[in-house]
Amino acid sequence: MAKLTRLVFQINGVPRPVVCDPEKDMLSTVLRRIGLTGVKVGCGTGVCGACSVLIDGKVVRSCTKKIGSIPEYSEILTIEGIGAPGRLHPLQQAWITYGGVQCGFCTPGFIVSAYGLLLENPAPTREEVREWFRKNHNVCRCTGYKPIVDAVMAAAKVMRGEATMDDITYDFEAEKDIYGSKHPRPSALAKATGLADYGDDIALKMPEGTAHLAVVIGEAYHANILEIDVSEAEKMPGVIKVMTAKDVKGTNNIDFPAVVPRQRGSGLTEFPVICGEKICRNGDVVALIAADTREHARAAAKKVKQKLEILPAYMTLPEAVMPNSIQLHKNVPNFYMEQPCFKGEDASELIDNAEVVVEGSFHSQHEPHLPIEPDVVQGYWGADGMLTLQCKAQAITEARESVAQACGLKMDEIRIIMNTVGGSFGYSVTANTYALV
Repeated sequence: MAKLTRLVFQINGVPRPVVCDPEKDMLSTVLRRIGLTGVKVGCGTGVCGACSVLIDGKVVRSCTKKIGSIPEYSEILTIEGIGAPGRLHPLQQAWITYGGVQCGFCTPGFIVSAYGLLLENPAPTREEVREWFRKNHNVCRCTGYKPIVDAVMAAAKVMRGEATMDDITYDFEAEKDIYGSKHPRPSALAKATGLADYGDDIALKMPEGTAHLAVVIGEAYHANILEIDVSEAEKMPGVIKVMTAKDVKGTNNIDFPAVVPRQRGSGLTEFPVICGEKICRNGDVVALIAADTREHARAAAKKVKQKLEILPAYMTLPEAVMPNSIQLHKNVPNFYMEQPCFKGEDASELIDNAEVVVEGSFHSQHEPHLPIEPDVVQGYWGADGMLTLQCKAQAITEARESVAQACGLKMDEIRIIMNTVGGSFGYSVTANTYALV
C-alpha cells in the first residue's frame, strides 16, 4: 500500500493542502485531481508543454515533476490563476483575438509559459518569444506559431501600459460580415481560460463505478496470430472482462471504401476492431481488458500472452511492393495504386533527351497526424437506451455506421457526441478507437 503525505502549496494565490504519494504522483496529476483541469497532459514525458505551470515564477512541465520534489509552500500558478471569463488577462484576450486558439489543447500551457516570459522580459522581440517557447518545449500543431507570437506581442503592450484591453479586443459591432473577418472562434473563451473539457477531463468527471479499458497491442509489425492466451489476465485484480476477436458481435471489420477510383483490388481494406487472424501494422489491437481502475486494466493487459508466426516487416513502400512480398490485406494488393499521366509530355522521352539526368530513389518521410491530445473515449448506455459514445469523431454519421456494422448493433441505437477535440487532423475519421469502447 502506498504511503501518502499531506503537503500545502500556495496554488493560484491560495494555500491548498493536497494528499498525495510524493514518490509517485506527478504535479499535473495532483493539480488535475483537485479540479485544475486547465493543466492538460499530452505527451506525459515533458516534450509538448501542454501541462506547463509556474513554480515560484519559473516555467515547469508538470507532467514530469514529482510532487515530492517541490518544496512545501511553493507558489504554483496555473491557467486558472491567471484569469477567468469575467476577468481575462491580456494574454488570454490576445490569444482569443489574434487566433492563437485553434484546437486549444496547448493553449493553457502556452499562456502560462508566456506569462513567465513577460515576468522576466516585459518587452521581448518576436525572435525572443519564439526562442522562449522553443526552450520551454511549448508545441502547437495547429497555428504555425505566428498567431501565438502576435498574441504575446499584443498582450505585452497592454501590460507595459502602451495599449488597452479594448485595443486588443475584437470589435463585434464593427463586423460587417463574418466571412473574411477575424471573428474569434466561439470556443476560444473556454479554451483560453482552461475551462474547455477534453476527453481526459471528462474522464475525471465520470460517475463512480465506471469501468476502464486497456488495449493489448500486437507484439509484431506483421504476423499471423496463432493464439491469444488471456487466462492469466482474467485472474488479475479488478478485471471485469477480457475480450478478443471472438467477442466482437458484428463483422469485426471497420472497412472503408477506396478514396480514389484508381485503387486496385476490391477497394475495401480490412480493419478489424480486434485482430483475430493477422497483425498487419504496428498498433493493431489483439485483446481488450475491462477493469475497475485504469491501473488494474493496464496491469492485466501485460499478462496477455501472444503466440505469433512472425512475418516480414515492410517498413517502406519499396519493401512492400517487391515481387516476393507477402500481401498484407486479402482484398487490396500492396502496390494498390498507380497515378497515370493525364496531361503533358511523356516524362520518359524528356529524360532520354535531357542534357543532364540524375537517377535515384526518392521518397518523403512519413507524415503522422501528431495531435497533442491523447485519444480518450467514453461510452455508456443512455437513459433512453441509446449506446452513447463521446469521442473525437470527425465524421459522426459514417462513424455510427461503421460501429454498428463492426459491433453488431443497429445504427439508430448509437449516438456519437464529439468531445472538444485537441487536434485530430484526419485520423479520427476512422472509428477504430471508439468501436473498441
